[in-house]
Amino acid sequence: MFVNNPRILGIDPGSRLTGFGIIEIHRFKAVYVTSGCIRMQSKPMPLRLQEIYTGISQIIEQYQPTLSAIEEVFMYRNAASALKLGQARGVAIVACVQQG
Repeated sequence: MFVNNPRILGIDPGSRLTGFGIIEIHRFKAVYVTSGCIRMQSKPMPLRLQEIYTGISQIIEQYQPTLSAIEEVFMYRNAASALKLGQARGVAIVACVQQG
């Protein structure tokens, strides 16, 4: 499927800080639209995951991206960190699918 001037949402998921950036492609050039982060307060993990979902949903609603890319979880020093990042990534994926 070809999309004229696609708008791409990139997400760097994290359990305390989830970053995002949006670009548009115009004539084979990437054009900056916006970027920022969703900062989670020190709350239990389920509430932080809800904040990620809500934040990404709001970004999608506001900027209407046509594509999304979410960073893969890579090897961490301990399994607990990798598990938290995997949960944050999963919530980001669900938000993209629900809103898209």
